[in-house]
Amino acid sequence: MLFSSADDDLVEKPMVKLTSISEKLTKLLESHRGSLTWHDRAIPENEVWVKVGGDHDQGSLKFSQAVIKTKNPNSKDNNILIGMTNI
Repeated sequence: MLFSSADDDLVEKPMVKLTSISEKLTKLLESHRGSLTWHDRAIPENEVWVKVGGDHDQGSLKFSQAVIKTKNPNSKDNNILIGMTNI
């Protein structure tokens, strides 16, 4: 996978990624069955919001996703690592 370096050059780095993000997300939603929340109606009842994020530290770059309709959307149990590379 190609990444932009600090001096804007493109560099190729190996990346590990989840092959079936939708399958993993479906399993996560099933594990929350009956415990989803609508955050005081801020999230419509007929929608499921998913957050996709990235974080870099200590020489790695990680991509994750989380279901927002849970009581603790940022908990480690609610985040799924979907990709990672060394930078």
